[in-house]
Amino acid sequence: MLPGPRASVDLHRALDLRDRGEPERATALLGECARRVTPAAGFPLWEKINGHYALLLLRRGETAAAAAGAEAAGDPARLFALGEELAALPDTGRSHEKAAALGEIAAACARAGDRERAAGYCRASAELFRRAQAYRHAERARERLTELLEMRD
Repeated sequence: MLPGPRASVDLHRALDLRDRGEPERATALLGECARRVTPAAGFPLWEKINGHYALLLLRRGETAAAAAGAEAAGDPARLFALGEELAALPDTGRSHEKAAALGEIAAACARAGDRERAAGYCRASAELFRRAQAYRHAERARERLTELLEMRD
C-alpha cells in the first residue's frame, strides 16, 4: 500500500484508539506513522499526523486533553489552555512537530469562534516552520493566517 493511503488508515486507527481510552497504543501507532510519512505523501495528511502525534505526546495518558477531544467535548476553555501550554513548550529542535500541533490548535480555535487566538497560533506555526526551514509549510500557515484575518474584516 502507498504511504499516503496507509498513513490515512493509521491516523484514523490511532484517533479511534485515543477515543477508546488507549492513548499509549495511539501514540505508538502515530509515532511509527510520523516516522514513515513525509510531506511528499501529502502535506495535509502529514500535518494532521504530526499534529495529533505531538498533542498525544503532550498529553500522554489524558485523551480528553487533545485539541479535538476538548473541542468535541465543548470545552473551549480547556482547548485554549492546551494551546497556551503547547505554545509555551521550549523548542526541542523538532520545530515542525510543534508547528503542526499549533496548526491543529489554531484550526480548533477558529472553529470554536476565537479567530484572534487562532491567528496567533497560525503566526507561531508559520514562524516555527520557517525556523525548521520548512518554507512550503510556513507559506501554507501564512495562507491560513491571511484567511483568518480576512474573515475578521
